[in-house]
Amino acid sequence: MSKELVTIIVPMYNHEKYIIDCLESIKNQTYNKIELLIADDCSSDNSFNLASKWVKENKECFIRCELSKNERNIGVVKSMNGLVKRARGGYIKSIASDDMLLTNAIESLVNSLKADDDLVCGNGVIIDENAHYPLDNKDIKGNYYSRFKRKFKFDKVFNENGILAPGVLFRTSTFEEYGLFSEECEFEDWEYWIRILSRGGKISYLKEKVVAYRSVTTSLCRFGNSEEEKKRLERVAENNISMLDYYAQGANFSSNRYRNSVVSMAINQGNDKLIKKIVESPDFKFKPLYYIKYLLYVFSKRARSNTNKENR
Repeated sequence: MSKELVTIIVPMYNHEKYIIDCLESIKNQTYNKIELLIADDCSSDNSFNLASKWVKENKECFIRCELSKNERNIGVVKSMNGLVKRARGGYIKSIASDDMLLTNAIESLVNSLKADDDLVCGNGVIIDENAHYPLDNKDIKGNYYSRFKRKFKFDKVFNENGILAPGVLFRTSTFEEYGLFSEECEFEDWEYWIRILSRGGKISYLKEKVVAYRSVTTSLCRFGNSEEEKKRLERVAENNISMLDYYAQGANFSSNRYRNSVVSMAINQGNDKLIKKIVESPDFKFKPLYYIKYLLYVFSKRARSNTNKENR
């Protein structure tokens, strides 16, 4: 393992429109000791062919550059774990195949990671589906800042997450100490931050923007209104709440903020099943703003129901 080498891992799936932007942003880093590992999770579009051609043309720009294809679709968390196992660098940086690194990202993150920290978290800019590499000022739709500047404490991250996952640089030794990402989670990042902090680990903060995070309607962290999407939200919520309950054992912490945010998403879906399940749980308490939204939803639903009865 090379202490100065940074392994950048890219789990790729159906991003033919963006994968070259992502890879070009990695190639043009000011930090030059990089190995690049890409895993295609059985994309059904042209992502693999585009990435394969790019790797052949650009592999000499890296200490090591490899593209692999999973035998079957295994999901982003398992793909990331597989890539972490193959890493030879002293640092690991993950990035989604539709995001981009800002030019000085790796150099800034490496230089800011303190000796006793397990990982460092930087900030980013928000882009949409029309942005391509290289970025122009008009491509930037907003800024993404971590909610917790300077210090990441367990109770804050437990209740709110608030860490921009694409802005994180890991020490490879962090995975040796705390294990790989949990494959029981649909989203790997939140559980990992909590795991590290619950064991006394340290996460440092970098004010600088290091990543361009693409926010689109098809992002996994957004939920549509179809029956399939309602079931996906139910599955994700159940998974995360179980995770929070596990880490809250024996501690005076509450996951109410997350439960409230889930109710808010369920209201947007009209997902009465999930709303009822969370609201009726014995330890649930509404935050004021969420309670107002819930009341408006209930009153609106009753009004619609009464109107339908009158029209019959």
